[in-house]
Amino acid sequence: MLVNKITYQPSNILEINKGNLSINSQADICIFDPEYSWEINSKTLISEGKNTPFLNQNLTGKVSSTIFNGNIVFIDH
Repeated sequence: MLVNKITYQPSNILEINKGNLSINSQADICIFDPEYSWEINSKTLISEGKNTPFLNQNLTGKVSSTIFNGNIVFIDH
């Protein structure tokens, strides 16, 4: 499974308790909606830099929130 190869396996090789959602593990989670459709424009870009080849284009898929060390650090409103 691809998710296992990019989450659990690297942390297992490094012998750190990451890449899983087991009891007593750190909750580092990125919630991604692969079907969310949105347009990149100056209002939707978080960065101060607005230089992108994708400006005014519609994209599919977007991160809706990120949890790091059990704390919500990003929520897309």
